[in-house]
Amino acid sequence: RKTKAFREVIDVLIYMMKNDMIRIFQNLEDISYDTGIKIRIIPKNFDCESNFTKFTTTHYKAIMAADDSINKENLLRTFLYISSYIGSKNPNDGGGYEKPAAFYRSITSMSEEISMAKKTIQNCLSYLTGGAKHTQPLLIKREVSNISKHISHIYVFNRPGYEQEIKLTYKKIGGTENNVKSD
Repeated sequence: RKTKAFREVIDVLIYMMKNDMIRIFQNLEDISYDTGIKIRIIPKNFDCESNFTKFTTTHYKAIMAADDSINKENLLRTFLYISSYIGSKNPNDGGGYEKPAAFYRSITSMSEEISMAKKTIQNCLSYLTGGAKHTQPLLIKREVSNISKHISHIYVFNRPGYEQEIKLTYKKIGGTENNVKSD
């Protein structure tokens, strides 16, 4: 029996095939968890640089490196949800504070949108900001104080330029560097 998340991935792939975004040359109804799927992107219909979130093998390996005490499916869902808000913005592209590459929504709203318990999300975020034994954390977390009761943390990708994204995010949400707390 396939999980709901597995079925949702298949549904997304089918949607993308029907909308000429990708080509898959195998029957998706016959695949299992360990089946490799060769996907050919149709570049003219799939502007991945500006409209889609990137998920790399580094991200995948870091999530799969989690020990068995944390559900990898929940980690993946949490990371992809946050990544969809951060987007594929390059921190050096000069986008300014109008659209910083950061996630700062509440755990409550995230819990409602992805139908996951707050405690589970908090456990996933602890892993994603702490990393595994042999991997760097995927996300950097900064605590926000005295700005909004709905915003308590800012998350950014762990990559060069993340400090600037944090500053831009504080500016966007009405804070100053006095509101920054290092973790």
